[in-house]
Amino acid sequence: HTHTHSLVSNKAATRKPREREEEEVVVLEEEVEVSEGHLSSELEAKLGQVEGVSKQQDDYCLYLDLSEASPMLVDSSVNSQSHHGYSTDSVDYLAAEEYTEDIYRYLREAEVKLRPRFGYMRKQPDITTGMRSILVDWLVEVSEEYSLQTETLYLAVNYLDRFLSCMSVLRGKLQLVGTAAMLIASKYEEIYPPEIDEFIYVTDDTYTKKQLLRMEHLLLKVLTFDMAVPTINQFLIQFLKEEETRENMSTLAMYVAELSLLEAD
Repeated sequence: HTHTHSLVSNKAATRKPREREEEEVVVLEEEVEVSEGHLSSELEAKLGQVEGVSKQQDDYCLYLDLSEASPMLVDSSVNSQSHHGYSTDSVDYLAAEEYTEDIYRYLREAEVKLRPRFGYMRKQPDITTGMRSILVDWLVEVSEEYSLQTETLYLAVNYLDRFLSCMSVLRGKLQLVGTAAMLIASKYEEIYPPEIDEFIYVTDDTYTKKQLLRMEHLLLKVLTFDMAVPTINQFLIQFLKEEETRENMSTLAMYVAELSLLEAD
C-alpha cells in the first residue's frame, strides 16, 4: 500500500461550497473546528503527485501518528486477527452449504439497495477523487496498524462513499467523516474495537472527541442505521471458497479487490 502522511489543512474548513441544484445533496454544516497546521515542503511535493490536487487550492493530505504515546494500551494483535492473510476457514456462515445460495441471493439484493450513487463524487463542490483516494489509503494504514479485520476496512469505505452520496463535505472535514466511518465499522465488526481516544490520536488530535462523536451520530443518521451491508470482500471470499482456488490466486484476487477501494466509481 502507498503510505501517505497526514495533516488536514485548516484553511479549507472555512470555505463554503457552491450551491447545489440537486435536492438530494445537503451541505454538511456541522460545527467542526479544524486545528491549526501547515504543510511541509515534503508533503506538498507528495501531494503534487496526486491527480486533481493542486498545492494552492487542494492542500489535502493525511498524517498517521502512531508512536509509543498511543492511548491504545491493549495489544491489538490479540483483539483482532486480520484477514489480509486470506483464509477460507474464517468464514463460518459459508460452512452450511445448503444456505449458500440463499445467502448469495440476499447479499445481491441488499447490494442494490445499499450502494453509493453512481458518479457521486462529481456532485462534491470542495473535494476531489484524489482526496478521497488519500483518505482511503490512510484508512488502510489505520486498519493494518491495529490488525483490524479486512471486512472492517471494506465497511468503512462503504459508509464513507454512501455518506458522500448524500452529503456535500468540505475538505477540512473529510478526514473526520472517514474516521467516524472507521469507528462505526470497528464497532460493528471487531470483537475488541479500538477506543475512541485512539481514533482521535491517529488524526494527530486534529479533532476532538466531541466532534468525532457528533460526526458518528450524523453518519448513522444519514445512512439510516443500515450498517449491515454487502461488500466486495464477502462476495470474493464466498467465490474463492467455492472454487477452491490456490493460495497465490486468492492472494492476488484479494489484492486487486483492495485496490478497487481507491476508485470512487
